[in-house]
Amino acid sequence: MALKAAGVSAAAFHGSVKSTDKDANLTRWLSGDILVMCATVAFGMGVDKADVRFGTYAFTSMCAIDRQ
Repeated sequence: MALKAAGVSAAAFHGSVKSTDKDANLTRWLSGDILVMCATVAFGMGVDKADVRFGTYAFTSMCAIDRQ
């Protein structure tokens, strides 16, 4: 089941997302409007946000948030 379909506030941040959409998703995530960011490993390595409790890594061919 896709994250959004399950009622989770989520967005994507990876190479297939347009730069303007990535910027908007990042801004919304930093403000707390988005709770889950589906991203590449490189994004997770640079996280410096006080309310991030953990990161999880899975190797899939497509992000769950994009399967809508």
